[in-house]
Amino acid sequence: MPNFSGSYHTKLGSQTIMAVPGGTDHVIGVSVVSGTQNSPDPDWNGALCTVWGTADTVGGNGEQRGYFSNERRNGDLDYGTFEAKVTMSGNEATMSGTWRFSGGTGKFAKITGNGAFNAKQTSPTESDLTWSGTYNLG
Repeated sequence: MPNFSGSYHTKLGSQTIMAVPGGTDHVIGVSVVSGTQNSPDPDWNGALCTVWGTADTVGGNGEQRGYFSNERRNGDLDYGTFEAKVTMSGNEATMSGTWRFSGGTGKFAKITGNGAFNAKQTSPTESDLTWSGTYNLG
């Protein structure tokens, strides 16, 4: 399975944040972010990555889970799931986790693979993310 890596800068598309009653600083959030991939692998470079995620935090720390897709200019997709730990330090959030392909279309119809990622919130509406892993197109 080839190794590959990349990065992208995300912008918030939508977000809903709800405080859980009880005075524990427990917050649940749902968000959609997207950004264009930068990767030495031409199959990922330039792909639009969209992430749909939920976060469950207490005092800013907790878990994030969700789904991602990468769409190429020709319409081919790969998609999968992710999970991460969320850590707040002051006003800065970082996420560290793993991802796994669950399917695709076109050239990526039989894709398998997984990897890891790290993200850092750079503003209330933007983040930078780096990732690496392995894949097989079947």
